[in-house]
Amino acid sequence: MIQSKPAKIENYEFAYWAPKADLNLTIKRFVTLSPADKMMLKSREVHEDALLFKHRLWLRSPESKLFAYLSRLPKISDKVHTSRGKNQSNKSWIIGQGYQPFNEGRSASVPKESGKVGTYPNLDVKEFTAISVQTSNLRPWPSNEVRRRGFENGFEGTRIIMPRGVQTSKWRLRAAFVEKPLTFQDIIQAISVPTSDRKDAQLLTAILNSKLALWFAFHGTASFGADRPEVKQAELLRLPFPSPSDLSDVNQAEDARLKLIEIVEEYQKSSNDILNAQNAEAVLLDRIDQLTYVYFGLTQNEILLIEDAAQFIIPSSQPSAGTFPTIWKISDHRDREKYSKIISKRLEKWMNPQDVISLSLVAKNLDFGILKLSLTGKQRADYSEDNEVSFGEALSRLSDAVGQPVNENFVLLPNIRLFVDSNLYLIKPLQKRFWLRSTALADADEIALELESLDHLNKAKEIVS
Repeated sequence: MIQSKPAKIENYEFAYWAPKADLNLTIKRFVTLSPADKMMLKSREVHEDALLFKHRLWLRSPESKLFAYLSRLPKISDKVHTSRGKNQSNKSWIIGQGYQPFNEGRSASVPKESGKVGTYPNLDVKEFTAISVQTSNLRPWPSNEVRRRGFENGFEGTRIIMPRGVQTSKWRLRAAFVEKPLTFQDIIQAISVPTSDRKDAQLLTAILNSKLALWFAFHGTASFGADRPEVKQAELLRLPFPSPSDLSDVNQAEDARLKLIEIVEEYQKSSNDILNAQNAEAVLLDRIDQLTYVYFGLTQNEILLIEDAAQFIIPSSQPSAGTFPTIWKISDHRDREKYSKIISKRLEKWMNPQDVISLSLVAKNLDFGILKLSLTGKQRADYSEDNEVSFGEALSRLSDAVGQPVNENFVLLPNIRLFVDSNLYLIKPLQKRFWLRSTALADADEIALELESLDHLNKAKEIVS
């Protein structure tokens, strides 16, 4: 048989827009576009990565770098096999789902009997708690007849259990380390672990409860953030799970590892007391977050990306009817000041050591603001906002300075950057989304690239002349 060669894929570039919901969609029923939501992709990239469109929904340059770093690390799938997979042994980590109950008159199949369902305490997903599960008040399922038995090894022994759904009230993935026998339905999945790997299982439990795991799942799975807030089994296995030896600072990672394991171990022993303490779970999860950042060796800017996403982006990614997400609101002075501090520090890393950038908002109206970035020498001026000049007057002055009109009736949300002498002016929407600290990092990278391109162009002109 003669096999034809696969057709060569033409690698062309195209624009991909990922518009975000905002107040205009709710009130005026139209979608506004921001150049910040536009990116250029290559057809070969899309062909090689089926999830590329989903990845790019919220990823800009800094987030893409962090996602690429985490993606290169060993994954859960390197250690965990599926319950239907081959080459399993008593030393294997195996993942599977719970049982499916048999409903008389609704289930088409003949019921099967389970030796564990109806015998062990049964955990309803509504009673699921992160890190540790209380079993003292649980009762067995009323019948041992099931439609499917599920992964029954996940009902006993050392294991991690985890619902598919994301907890939207707290915006966390939830995982619990369990050793007592209990059953659960297939909305919950279990990773059965050899007893000898108990500490590694506790480490993974802690990581799965962290904001880092939430952030990676949001950007790296098909449904979460685009359809249903859930992480399916195959997607869960793509989450990073490195050992300390896989990380750049082995000693730092090992120290964080031991502390994360200790948190889970202590919670197992005293979860009743911990749960009764006010804000105890929030304090515990925050501790897990900080140690997970240390374990993975993240920088302060990378931590900022995850924290911004967890606090603002992820809860606002799929707004329901009648809601008003935080990132839709108008930014305040404090938001803009934080943005300015981040973007100035980020840009100064690309410049000469003696260059210092000062920022001020020179004008604004109800929708847009004009931010001025100035080289001011060695002393940085405090961020300020000038309310004496109207937005229209400021635009007119900029038009005169650059010698071309700057239209005030924007069709698209503007992302205009104007260079005037040693000053850079940014015309930005006042919505909070455009003044997040993570946005400042992305904007700074784009400005730096533009400055670098402009510098190369000027040098080229000097050579030609």
